[in-house]
Amino acid sequence: MTDATTLYLKKLEDMLAHDFAATGDTLTEKLASIRSKLPDELAAGLESLAGHAPTGDSDEEEAGLVFRCGQLAEQLRGVLLAQAAENVAAVHPGGLDTEELAPTDLDAVARFIAARDRFMRAVANFTLKALLIIVGLLIIGLALGIV
Repeated sequence: MTDATTLYLKKLEDMLAHDFAATGDTLTEKLASIRSKLPDELAAGLESLAGHAPTGDSDEEEAGLVFRCGQLAEQLRGVLLAQAAENVAAVHPGGLDTEELAPTDLDAVARFIAARDRFMRAVANFTLKALLIIVGLLIIGLALGIV
């Protein structure tokens, strides 16, 4: 794999992590964590890309892989904007036609939603850990007769 191929695969991983709150270390793990949020065709394309290892023998093969990465990145962006449009339309009190929204507005909403999801995940993880520590201390206190 050349630097261009690695760069495009890293871009897809970053999109999944930042825009869709995917977790994992590799593209396959990140895709598995958010598979239900993506359309089947897009998820299948990402799975085939993640499982495809170019041999490096052919520049055409590598160019095709880079082109496919670009296509999938654009499809991911489309899904992200569609989800943002649905969220905006769902909260609008009078109902809102999603075609009235500018793509730049949807992009801002999508980034906000992704940031909100990451923040809420961090808060939930901290809260869970704090509760487990408190319960552990309570059990130790009961066992030692302190409480």
